[in-house]
Amino acid sequence: MTNLAEDLLLISLDDDGRPRNPSSALGYAVAGGIIAELLLSGRIVLGPDKKAQVAGIGQGTGDKVLDGALERIRAEEKPRDVKWWVRKIAGGDWSNEAARNDVIDDLTDDGVLTRQTGKALGMFTVTTHPPADPAAPERPRAAVREVLIGGAAPDERTAALVGLVNAAGLVDACVEKPDRKAARARAKEIARGEHVSDAVKALQEEIMAAVMVAITASSVAASSGGN
Repeated sequence: MTNLAEDLLLISLDDDGRPRNPSSALGYAVAGGIIAELLLSGRIVLGPDKKAQVAGIGQGTGDKVLDGALERIRAEEKPRDVKWWVRKIAGGDWSNEAARNDVIDDLTDDGVLTRQTGKALGMFTVTTHPPADPAAPERPRAAVREVLIGGAAPDERTAALVGLVNAAGLVDACVEKPDRKAARARAKEIARGEHVSDAVKALQEEIMAAVMVAITASSVAASSGGN
């Protein structure tokens, strides 16, 4: 079973096995998916100050990427909020590809994705990761599509996934062109936590706010650097 970060990565893949990143937000959204998975599974909790902390003994998940993030949270010398962790896990710099690449590697090691290399323009080596099973990306896309245009009520995991898809600008990857306007509107509603319990809404608000803050900060930094 794939986790939220893996589902988001699979949704992002184009037909050649390259991750779509239309708003340069995928890395942060993947990091948000890692944090969301740890929160929803009870491995970490938010304290009264909304700082992330390992819950109880913080048993591992058996997933290399998730457990790596869990250990980083455990080892951090002082509690940090979700915004800090999203940026840190994403990579902490303008490229924000560390978590994204870790998830790609994990899916490849697990046999969900393959690894192919080729040449672009006959000069540059390009690595792509087509799914071993072409239907693999369709499963999370179908779950999102059922909520966005099929009338299904989202459970807490699907609501979190829809919020991450919305933040990453990937709604269009889940639905056909005639449905995209309605799907985007519905995705924004769900991203605001309008269709989940109050407890899940509080977690979702923290995750989505953290991802959007990271995206905005990265965009500002890139613009400043360009000037």
